[in-house]
Amino acid sequence: MKRYAFIDVHNTKSTATTLDFSIDAEKLYNYLKFDKWSCSEVFWYSGRIESEKHEKEREKIEKMGYKIKDKLTKFYKKTQTFDVKCPKCKHKHKHIDVKKGLPKANCDVELTVDCLELAEKDAEFLIFTGDGDFKYLVEKLCEKGCKVSLFSTRKPDRWGDFRFSTRYNDLLKDNKITFLEINNLKNRLKKDSAEEQKHDEVDSL
Repeated sequence: MKRYAFIDVHNTKSTATTLDFSIDAEKLYNYLKFDKWSCSEVFWYSGRIESEKHEKEREKIEKMGYKIKDKLTKFYKKTQTFDVKCPKCKHKHKHIDVKKGLPKANCDVELTVDCLELAEKDAEFLIFTGDGDFKYLVEKLCEKGCKVSLFSTRKPDRWGDFRFSTRYNDLLKDNKITFLEINNLKNRLKKDSAEEQKHDEVDSL
């Protein structure tokens, strides 16, 4: 059986943060490539920032064995306008709030195309994401006879939002896909606290 792993880095990093830990990228690679799953390839989808620090991080991830599929991160402004009532004159005024430096680098298309190119009967896909936007992809993989497992968490974040989309409920109910709880892998994949202080997320999710 051919088996592949696809890491939606931004989504998986956010999921780990919800569970109060950082995933060690090297431990994750070894878990998928050698220790547990024997994946033929492990793909890494993330934004790319052109700086010396981030290029060194990228080189380190690549040397681990990941197949990197990244996209240049762009930073944009987000403007919000809302009414503010003056406590003295009681009149309403328009307030403009501008947030600068918000990153944007979506690799969903790259992940989708790679999955479909590798899809064949009895192939197994381990996809690290809880993003419901991938449901159509997952349905197509199932139609092609692939086995699909999604790695995420059922625990909500601090705002009460769930990391694993309810869009997959019907596929789970019909046993078409498998859900694997990342929290159960926390002790196996988490970055050591001493290393985390030393490298400050250089090789973590």
